[in-house]
Amino acid sequence: MIPEDHRSEIVSAGIMFVRSITNAYGSDEGIKLWDSIMTTVDLEVKGAIFFAMISGHTGNQITIYGIDENYSDRIARIKAIRAVTGLGLKEAKDISDRISNGGIERIDISRSEGMRAMGELISVGFKI
Repeated sequence: MIPEDHRSEIVSAGIMFVRSITNAYGSDEGIKLWDSIMTTVDLEVKGAIFFAMISGHTGNQITIYGIDENYSDRIARIKAIRAVTGLGLKEAKDISDRISNGGIERIDISRSEGMRAMGELISVGFKI
């Protein structure tokens, strides 16, 4: 068993690495990487990475890694960030701007609100 701080770091890094390889080299290479990672990590971490990849969030965070180019309503995105995080207008706008400029953001949410928050963010064009 690994310490929790290392576990969450490995899960986050694993998700980003598998996504990056899959996006850059295709799904066959992504699957090869997934198979390789899964022979290395313990079952608990493997499950956490898998769940996070299919659900878009780990624990009390959602990772937003882009914006669907078919959605242009910047104000709706800012409102959605405010709705799911409780942040102020400036903080939500800053997050939206960083994502619009190619950044990846992890936003804190309550565990019980995870699926609702993901749905709201996806509905305004965020890629989770």
